[in-house]
Amino acid sequence: MFEIQQVYRHFAVADAVAPLDAMFEVFACTALRAIELHYPGCPCVSEGEYRLLQAVSAAQQGHSGLARNRFKHWLPELAADWIMPSICGLGQIFANAGLTLSTRQAALSLTSETMRMRSWSLGSPTLH
Repeated sequence: MFEIQQVYRHFAVADAVAPLDAMFEVFACTALRAIELHYPGCPCVSEGEYRLLQAVSAAQQGHSGLARNRFKHWLPELAADWIMPSICGLGQIFANAGLTLSTRQAALSLTSETMRMRSWSLGSPTLH
């Protein structure tokens, strides 16, 4: 955890470590299905990473209902409710550091491959 704190401190988002840790704990304890996460150096974005970006982006822009619905893909309803304050805080921390996530595709369904490619390019569905 110390290495993560150093990197986040370097980018002026050191306060993001706590909400991220809270999110990881909620997922570890309550997730209904696994999230596909690629290793940090992978140039591809998995569908799970894409959905997480959508959720944080929606929360950052004040669309908490949309963010909550994204989290309900993995989490029970109560866990999705519980995680929202941390995610809204994470979005605010990123915004304060000048890291604004785009919401232009956040409301779209994940069923269209071409629409997904417009926001964040997705890679292979296999693990990297």
